[in-house]
Amino acid sequence: MVNWHNSAEARKAIYDRLRGSAVIEFLSSVLRGAGTADSASKDLGTYAEAIGFAKVTAKAGTSPTLDIKFQGSHNGTDFTDLGDAFTQITTEGTYVKKLAANFGKYVRAEYTIGGSDTPTFTFSLHVVGKS
Repeated sequence: MVNWHNSAEARKAIYDRLRGSAVIEFLSSVLRGAGTADSASKDLGTYAEAIGFAKVTAKAGTSPTLDIKFQGSHNGTDFTDLGDAFTQITTEGTYVKKLAANFGKYVRAEYTIGGSDTPTFTFSLHVVGKS
């Protein structure tokens, strides 16, 4: 078991996990407002594993919420929910979600920002694909 509070041990665990992998940007870090939107689809067909990393650097509004889920497609056009979603995000931080093994060829992320008093989040989303 990795002691995630030990930064050297955590870095080694992450490095070991990332060997033979690629980091794919789904959403760059920008300020986003209330509503629902999708990332562009990414071809993950050559990867056996995928892990999502959401980095939230700022939030505003009253009780803002950020929901991020992954959707898959065999053709890049017709998407369905994969059942893989981050736990609802309400504060700054880095969040990790491992996608189920059968995520398909094309994957995109759908996010929804809710709350009141003009809710916003500044966040990025990357997926590490591993062969």
